[in-house]
Amino acid sequence: MARTGGDKPSPLPSLLSALSRPFLPAVARAGYDIRDPDVILRTQVLVLHISLTAAVSLTYTYSHWESGAYDLAAFFGLFATAIVGLLVALRFTGSVRWVAHGTVLTGTTCTAAATYFTGGLRLTNVCPFFIIIVSAIFLLGWEGMGWALLAVLVPLGFEIATRYGYALPNHVPPEARATDALITWLVGIIVVWAFVICYEAARVYSMRRRAEAEAVRSQFLANVSHELRTPLHAIMGMTRSALRTELPPAVRSGLETSQHSAEALLALIEDLLDLASLERDRFVLRPRDFDPVELVERVASVLRFRCEEQGLDLAVQVDGDAPRWVRGDSNRLQQVLLNLGSNAVKYTDQGQVEVSLRRQASTDERTTLRFAVTDTGVGIAPADQERVFDQFTQVDGSLTNATEGAGLGLYIAREIVVAMGGRLEIESELGKGSSFHVTLPFEPAATEPPALAPPTPAAAVDEGEPRATTTHVLLVDDDETNLKLARLMLEDSYDQVTVARNGQQAIDGWAAERPDVVLMDIRMPGMDGLEAIRRIRAQERDEGRARVPIIAVTGHGTDEQREQCAEAGAHDCLFKPYRFEDLEAAIAAALSTRES
Repeated sequence: MARTGGDKPSPLPSLLSALSRPFLPAVARAGYDIRDPDVILRTQVLVLHISLTAAVSLTYTYSHWESGAYDLAAFFGLFATAIVGLLVALRFTGSVRWVAHGTVLTGTTCTAAATYFTGGLRLTNVCPFFIIIVSAIFLLGWEGMGWALLAVLVPLGFEIATRYGYALPNHVPPEARATDALITWLVGIIVVWAFVICYEAARVYSMRRRAEAEAVRSQFLANVSHELRTPLHAIMGMTRSALRTELPPAVRSGLETSQHSAEALLALIEDLLDLASLERDRFVLRPRDFDPVELVERVASVLRFRCEEQGLDLAVQVDGDAPRWVRGDSNRLQQVLLNLGSNAVKYTDQGQVEVSLRRQASTDERTTLRFAVTDTGVGIAPADQERVFDQFTQVDGSLTNATEGAGLGLYIAREIVVAMGGRLEIESELGKGSSFHVTLPFEPAATEPPALAPPTPAAAVDEGEPRATTTHVLLVDDDETNLKLARLMLEDSYDQVTVARNGQQAIDGWAAERPDVVLMDIRMPGMDGLEAIRRIRAQERDEGRARVPIIAVTGHGTDEQREQCAEAGAHDCLFKPYRFEDLEAAIAAALSTRES
């Protein structure tokens, strides 16, 4: 995101830090936690307030002494002494709150006395008074507001008294008025800068606290995501593997229920992570060249299994003039279409679900495509059609009570589409079904499209014959369950699968065996996956070797993690738990990149 003017660094926090640094040890001895930004801020503003007020008081002392108003000079001198005494008290006691109250009390007394001895309200009284109000509000919160109100009412009382005939003494000689006017002008500048510094300190403090809170929340979400995704990956993978075997009907039914529950939990985790990214304005798009037709077919292959479970038909409609190679964020688009497709299946008890793609417009600069997911389900009433895109919202319907969800999917889908420069719209009729339309602009592809191989006829495939090509996969993971599950997925489709259990073994295996693709787990003891990827890339550069496709595998399902993997040199990032179809598609994409 672009930085705004309010985010530019300022020298004011450095000035405040320099002023308050000698006082922090005393503040710590008084029992305050000086690691707390709030304690540091209050100490900084208090030191600044006392210093400025002492400087103003000494200036008035000198002015009145020169003009012959010795009583006023003595008064301001005593006040300056009291203020400096409070600064010394802060240095030795460290009691920020007590010294703040003492400073404001002394300042309020000074303002009242100055108003009385100079014949009423004058600018020379108002300027120091402003410093007191500003500091009091920043230092003491609502108590500061009380002090500020008292400081307003006391001089106002003297002014009201003069209105009713009470004569206040005026000890300022006429010849000193010009000097006081100059001092007032200088003090006005000091007051403005005092306010600016106080405001800047509070702003920096607020930004720091917000950044710290976001960092803590991000780390918490990442850790929870990893801890939930890793066992969920094993549960879903092993369940899916068991469902591919012959099972008694009762056992199969139980496993299918378990699988559905795990998928619902995974969807909730992903929605919460996406919501956190949106709230932090850290929603990242990663454009790359892809085939939109192949993406629609991949989405349909995932939905087909779910449709078969519910006895629904699945239709795929792709216009003949649909482009086969554009540039955009295919991962986010797939997330949106899968979300819409999952909702369509969830809210349809009979009939069909259709996924379609057509070209809407095309120029030399961009191509606009329209994706649609249509169902014959419960439909949505006109009054609810816009509300379904709100956070934590589910509309009522005949199937609502039988479904789960946090009501985040459509909200996140629309935010993704808007971030990609498109729009997400709905057409629906209650009881007759819904159609969600995703209209997105895409840039021309930056690379040449790969040659599209004709499909192999089914009769030409003989499972007894050896494969025409061999693929060697290096699998890196320290978790025994993850290794077992990944090998179950890989060994049916790839000729050679070797295993490494940490980063160093991954580097040694890559150097010795020259695999075609590497699946690298990120979180491992010792050398983690990111460091192993960096070292492999460095050796490739030093030795002039071709870049091996590396697919990072992680349970931290965040955009930040995806960015870290890309910066380390990974070709792609696969989040746990993943399906075999996702793994196979990622490996195929990585291998095609190497071949090109």
